[in-house]
Amino acid sequence: MNQLTKQELEQLRNIRIHTILGLRDNGAKQIIKCPFHSEKTPSCVIYPDNGYYCYGCKKFGFGAIDFCEDLDYSFMDSIVFLAKFI
Repeated sequence: MNQLTKQELEQLRNIRIHTILGLRDNGAKQIIKCPFHSEKTPSCVIYPDNGYYCYGCKKFGFGAIDFCEDLDYSFMDSIVFLAKFI
């Protein structure tokens, strides 16, 4: 993969987690079933500032790249996956 320009990397950083999950981004926090572990009751919060935190497994991060890496994508695989959303 070629090196990313600063502008391309910034576009990747600005991808909303809501977009990846197919959620409607209504500007409010949303509580969903955690994609990082099995659960019956939703415990993962997606915040309006594009951060996330799971009260069950304690995974947290800020932005789509962190989110993909928590889904066990490597950094490069995260970039390739997220490039589809630009």
